[in-house]
Amino acid sequence: MQTYLNRSTALNDILNLALREPVVRVRPILGPDGERLWLKRIEALSLRLRISKGDGRRAFANELRGLHTLADAGLPVPEILSEGPDHMVLSDVGATLNLLLGRPEATPGKRAAAFRAAGTALGRLHRAGFAHGSPAVRDICWDGRQVHFIDLERFSAGHASVRRKAIDVIVFVNSFLAETGRASDDLDGAMKAYRAAAPERSWANVQALCAWLGPLSHLTAPARWVMRNAAEVQAIPETMRYLRRAID
Repeated sequence: MQTYLNRSTALNDILNLALREPVVRVRPILGPDGERLWLKRIEALSLRLRISKGDGRRAFANELRGLHTLADAGLPVPEILSEGPDHMVLSDVGATLNLLLGRPEATPGKRAAAFRAAGTALGRLHRAGFAHGSPAVRDICWDGRQVHFIDLERFSAGHASVRRKAIDVIVFVNSFLAETGRASDDLDGAMKAYRAAAPERSWANVQALCAWLGPLSHLTAPARWVMRNAAEVQAIPETMRYLRRAID
């Protein structure tokens, strides 16, 4: 008990110092034992940025609620070590999946394990009735043993609709293709694992939504021309093609 109290006091001291510094939405801090933790705060945005990025306070509250909800459901999220009305401190849960795609030390076997785990975790999330809201590969971490979901600003706290779950899958695939430019065994492995863990007909629902959206993808041509450097916009047609095909 004394060790826990000492650690808690030390973390509070570290946090109090960090909170006196200029606000950064997400930044690493060193914990009482020298471990890396993550401090998330609410940004004070201008009206222009609030219009483009949304209500930061609402997104923060939604993420905090999502972290508690998923932890209570036994689903993989970082541990909340401290929280307040305008900040939270989260445990470090490893590298994001997009970083694994670009690291030479991430062997094919390690990548395959991470992406299979991501597909399984997303399927379990949907089976539990939730939707992440934006599970891009940069919003899922791998610590070498399991994945964790982060950045839950768009989390669906209630019983998520079939469409919201299908959109989760589209976002995951689109973000992967935006990072790599092409499908691969890692993506196939993630989707196979998702299908095995997700509720019945989940994959059929994804494909039905893509079949409906697919013919509209040509309408994104002007946006792709204007936003030539926006990889996720450029990846929209390939995302639709990938998800409409069969994955054995």
